[in-house]
Amino acid sequence: MTIIIVLIIIIIILNYGRLKRNRKIAVFKIESRRITDSAVKFALDQLHGNTYGIESNILKVTEIVSKIWGKKVMVFEYQFKMPNPSKENIEKIRKKFSGSFEEFEMMDLIKKDVGAVSAFEITDLWYLDGLLHLDVAYLVNDETVMYTKDLKKV
Repeated sequence: MTIIIVLIIIIIILNYGRLKRNRKIAVFKIESRRITDSAVKFALDQLHGNTYGIESNILKVTEIVSKIWGKKVMVFEYQFKMPNPSKENIEKIRKKFSGSFEEFEMMDLIKKDVGAVSAFEITDLWYLDGLLHLDVAYLVNDETVMYTKDLKKV
């Protein structure tokens, strides 16, 4: 009987620690997404009235990357409507977003990982079925920085 009680106490303690860590990661992810959303919105505002045909409202944000690479990887996918893009326009959009992210960092004094040159990095950009997909990494922790470095190796 004593052994069962001790085992139950150990299980409760271990689960409490895991739940506390998961809650902390969830809060960190929410804050990271809020900041990244603000950076993307700022970049979209810079493109407002652009000649690239990208619509200024975000259709969908997903966290697919963190589901595959780990909970602490702060990468978010954004989708926008964009009729008839060209490869040139997509590359120009990448450059415009990157430049806008740098501006946003300076204006808002964004926190970034010590090993990161910039706080935000476009890790992928592609067009499919009338939607422009944009993966943005918020380089706020080692896990995300390592993810972006691993992508560059591939």
